[in-house]
Amino acid sequence: MKKNTSILMVIVLLIIVSIFSGCSGQSPADPVITPVPTLSPDEISALEAEKEKTALALFTDKFYNQYSNENFDAKNIVMTMAVLSDLHIGIPNQAEKTEKAIDFLKRRTPNGIDVVLLNGDLTNNYRSTGDITQITTVRDLFVNNLPETTKFFYSLGIIHDAGGLITKTTDTKKIRETFASTLGDRFMPTETQLQDISDKGYRHSIINGYHFISVDMNVSDYSQDALKWLDNTLTEITQAEPNKAVFVMTHVPDIASMTKILNKYPQVIYFSGHEHIPFNTPSGIHQNRHTALSIGGLAYYREDNVDSLSSEDNNNNYEYGQGFIVEIDNAGNVRVLRADLYNQVILNENWVIPSPKSDKSHINIYTALNKRKHANAEFPQDAKILIEVDENNPFAPVKITFPAATASDGQPIKYYVVTVKATECSGTIIETTKTISSLYMKYPNQENMPTSYSITVDGVAAPNSYTVTVKAYNCMNKASQSLTQTYTSEGFTDVL
Repeated sequence: MKKNTSILMVIVLLIIVSIFSGCSGQSPADPVITPVPTLSPDEISALEAEKEKTALALFTDKFYNQYSNENFDAKNIVMTMAVLSDLHIGIPNQAEKTEKAIDFLKRRTPNGIDVVLLNGDLTNNYRSTGDITQITTVRDLFVNNLPETTKFFYSLGIIHDAGGLITKTTDTKKIRETFASTLGDRFMPTETQLQDISDKGYRHSIINGYHFISVDMNVSDYSQDALKWLDNTLTEITQAEPNKAVFVMTHVPDIASMTKILNKYPQVIYFSGHEHIPFNTPSGIHQNRHTALSIGGLAYYREDNVDSLSSEDNNNNYEYGQGFIVEIDNAGNVRVLRADLYNQVILNENWVIPSPKSDKSHINIYTALNKRKHANAEFPQDAKILIEVDENNPFAPVKITFPAATASDGQPIKYYVVTVKATECSGTIIETTKTISSLYMKYPNQENMPTSYSITVDGVAAPNSYTVTVKAYNCMNKASQSLTQTYTSEGFTDVL
């Protein structure tokens, strides 16, 4: 009897709880939803300000207060420049992105910016459209957002700004004159009475005692007049000051006629753009007979021989922007900070170029031979490839997933080559090879990079097996050992 009474009491209690829960509109099983507090615009701004304060303190401590390099004195910097290329003003939202980049550069240059170098493709299509607002936008972005003490020096890009394979020389001359007159005197600064030769496609300024030279291409090469002028000018400069860096920029790199002249002058630090290749890797700096630096570009990135980027990644390659902060200390040494201007981060590793030495030791730091010092790409020892096959549908896509590779020297992996061999029951072998980017350019300092990558290939009609081989390539194109996996199924013939 007591047992029945206890059961009855429990039932009554449950009924009472159910009634009250029904009145409240919430059953006992319903989760309790805690409202997420909404931050006000002022609170969001305060959080962003605190985040920037912390980031700035870490940057200042790393690159100035605690910085140590026998070839650069971060406490005695005499000149600071920002170096940009491929602005492509005229692309939607590019002006806004450029303005944000300028703001970030100002916040990461504690000594101020003495000069901004703009190396070609300032506009997206002035040459073809004649839209002068693209030039005035370039001018206003920099003049209105930087102090009057900041100077500007530029070159023009082929095809987008001036030049081009279908443009007459007379048209090019007129375009160059338009750029010079529209940009104004602040874009041709000089401390001496140098001839204004912008209409010929070459310029020379002296800023804070350092020489700056730019040369524009004429159609598909440099004019003989420009090359002769460059050679004579560099001879005069380096004979007068053999132990001082000279800064030269052309938009398009690796033109034989230009390289032949620059190789005569180890004092040259040469900037180029045009290629839109990210400089997150050591391949962004090269020394042979002079120092060459490839500017990543502010508009978008481009990668060669990559055929397996997803459509989303291809559509998002404008979510990108890079540039240099270049500093000179009181001994004439040069430091290059690489700035990810889209993510607003300075890369951890900087490049230091000592002042020119008679024995040319200053150009033996980032030589091509140093490629040998970089480690090969490598996969983890327990790495395996996952091959996912729908055995009920041989025609279904086959998904292949493999782990990310690394390099022991910390440099990023650039891409993977994936080869898939499908063997049909008849003995026929169908081979597919794809190259997939690691998208390293989207991850400054390699933080939060993917730990694995996946691709899909078409299934074949009567497969007996799939064999997948993956090789990873680092920034110096040094390959890993092959990672191989085979998937075999005896059930496909039954399905067919």
